[in-house]
Amino acid sequence: MIESTVTMARHKPSPKRSKKEPPAPAIVKIVGEPSLSKLDEGWYFFWAEHQNSGRKDWSILCTEEQIDWVVEQMQDNVQLIEGTHFADKRMRTEDGYVTRSVLAEEFQIDEPAPEENPMTWQEFAPVAQTPQKPVTDPIALETLRRYRIWIACCQAVGIKPTEAQCCEAMRTFESGAIIDSKKR
Repeated sequence: MIESTVTMARHKPSPKRSKKEPPAPAIVKIVGEPSLSKLDEGWYFFWAEHQNSGRKDWSILCTEEQIDWVVEQMQDNVQLIEGTHFADKRMRTEDGYVTRSVLAEEFQIDEPAPEENPMTWQEFAPVAQTPQKPVTDPIALETLRRYRIWIACCQAVGIKPTEAQCCEAMRTFESGAIIDSKKR
């Protein structure tokens, strides 16, 4: 029998490399109202703070039509999700292309469509009204008194408060009336 003097290298099979998992989508909270961007002409930007990672905060671009939506989400502490609410987009600039995070187009407050033929009161069938008991609750009466004074002041200076402002005023006046009643 002939023996070989050459030693053969033996290789262990290398373990298969697993593909890296893509990072989880960023979840961010809006921490600043939109401002006009100096870097990206025609765009506004707002700052967002990461909620699910240690990454630094970043800015997200939006259009002028989206500003009200962004402010509303910030006030409601809504968290935005990367890939759903915003995504990276390649944008052309004077120096070439840059990547920016951009809010998706569908996120904006739609203006209500104007009614074509508003109905008049005469078109409604008369509704039988049941007599209501007079309000006797002292907190409700005090709340209404404060609200009427506020409305009179608004009218005196020519301010027309929005429905949201009226609701907030009513909540404030009710809270004040409750607090004042507890002090007595």
